Amino acid sequence: NVLSILVLAQLAFGAATLLMLGPIIMQLGHLLLADEIWIVFVLLSLNLLSRQMR
Repeated sequence: NVLSILVLAQLAFGAATLLMLGPIIMQLGHLLLADEIWIVFVLLSLNLLSRQMR
């Protein structure tokens, strides 16, 4: 599942950013992953709701 992979990547990237006191570019990468998770979650929810409407 794409969402599971993104969440695990987000956790790993966030931990690496904290442990290495990451520079701004790492923090932006962490935020980019959060946005990708949100987009995938919205698309999966939309897909589920459209199936229920049929």
